Amino acid sequence: MLLRVARLAVGAVELLAPERVVSPFVGRKPDESELIWCQLLGARHIVQGLYPRFLPAGRFATGPTLDLLHALSLVPVVRSQRHRRPALANTAEALTFAAFAAGSR
Repeated sequence: MLLRVARLAVGAVELLAPERVVSPFVGRKPDESELIWCQLLGARHIVQGLYPRFLPAGRFATGPTLDLLHALSLVPVVRSQRHRRPALANTAEALTFAAFAAGSR
C-alpha cells in the first residue's frame, strides 16, 4: 500500500509540476518535449498505482517487471549527452520502484 501511495505521489508531481522535476537535471528551462515526457511518465505512474489489478496477468507485465522494462528502455537515452542526467534520474527512479515492488511480494 505504501508503495502505491509513493508511486501516486511521484506520478502526481511529474504530471502537475514537470518543470520543477526536470529543471534540476537539465540545468536550464526544460523544452516542451522534456516537459511532455515527464508528464507522460507521471501519468504512467498514476495508472500503474491506481489500477494494478487491471494490468495483464502474469509476472511479465506487472509490478517490478514494468519498472525494469522502463529502466531498460532508457539505456539508449542515457547515451545522449543532452538527456543523460534526466534519463539517469528516471532510470534510478524505475529501479527503485522495481526493487521495492519485488521486495514487497
